[in-house]
Amino acid sequence: MSDHRLINGFVVAAGLTSVALAGRSLARSSTRVVPEGGINEGFYLTIGGVKQWISIYGEDISNPVLLFLHGGPGGALSSIGWTVLNKIGDIFTVVNWDQRNCGKSRDMSQDDIPLTPELFMSDAVELTNYLRRRFDREKITLTGISWGSLLGSNLALDYPEFYDAWIPMSLLVDWRENEFFMKETALRIAAEKGDDALRKIAETYDPDADDDNHNKMRSALIDGIFKERMSEADVSLAWAMFASPFFTLNDIMQNMTGKMYPKKLIDDFIRAGGFRDMSLKGRTEYKMPFYLIEGDHDSNCSYELAKSYYEEIKTPDKALYICEGGGHMSPMIRTKEFAAHFHDIRKRMQNR
Repeated sequence: MSDHRLINGFVVAAGLTSVALAGRSLARSSTRVVPEGGINEGFYLTIGGVKQWISIYGEDISNPVLLFLHGGPGGALSSIGWTVLNKIGDIFTVVNWDQRNCGKSRDMSQDDIPLTPELFMSDAVELTNYLRRRFDREKITLTGISWGSLLGSNLALDYPEFYDAWIPMSLLVDWRENEFFMKETALRIAAEKGDDALRKIAETYDPDADDDNHNKMRSALIDGIFKERMSEADVSLAWAMFASPFFTLNDIMQNMTGKMYPKKLIDDFIRAGGFRDMSLKGRTEYKMPFYLIEGDHDSNCSYELAKSYYEEIKTPDKALYICEGGGHMSPMIRTKEFAAHFHDIRKRMQNR
């Protein structure tokens, strides 16, 4: 009897697997379609002497080219990027890049090469120039989220000749200031709610620490201040990965087991002061338009600090877009809002 049940279990599992794979095949047949007059491709490009993954999608290649910088470092979004970023493929030719040694660019043979601000900047400039040459553009548009907002701000400030607009999401202004502000916020909220557990974590939290326990405490503080729920996404992020035209079954397994994330390299980057060295404090003059998109409950990269910085900057044009009640990833996972904000930004760019 037990053998019979076991066999039935295998049959059911095999059947469900077949159905899932058939669904994936059908979904991928649609996500692989190349729009007439557009582009839909993914490939490895040698950047900084190593192969790095990029994908490009757009319905009209005459549209402005938009380079997206993911968060982290190490938080590659090739798994869901096609589903999210194609929401603006009607107005931009969107380039999604898995930065050095993460996501589909993960290469453990490169683990002896430390990640540094200079290396990230150099890679980004090289990719920018590749896109400018390939699409015959004097300038491209730049966007990025979280860590990508810090990298992108440095690019916009240092290389204004390459970019016609800068669109940061969940902006990180200064790592150390952000950490101290998060601690103060957690203490205030703990007092308001009478939350002794949060108060104890906040009281012992050292913003200058850099060990694994620090990372656990940081996550607990963020959840205590505002627990972001990925369920607020208006698309299935799991299905987005499953249906991606460029994410293989092996990629899915590697991603789910954490093998696409170079933890030690990222930890070393943070401990070496990589975030600190890229601070935006005192750097407020942008020569291109600056359009900021924020979740007003973001404590990971403080909304309050980002808003204060936005109010200080000098730029030819600026606008602030708010995802109300949203957290750190809201600017992207609320894809309808994401698309609406970018469509409005595109109109502003056209009307300047």
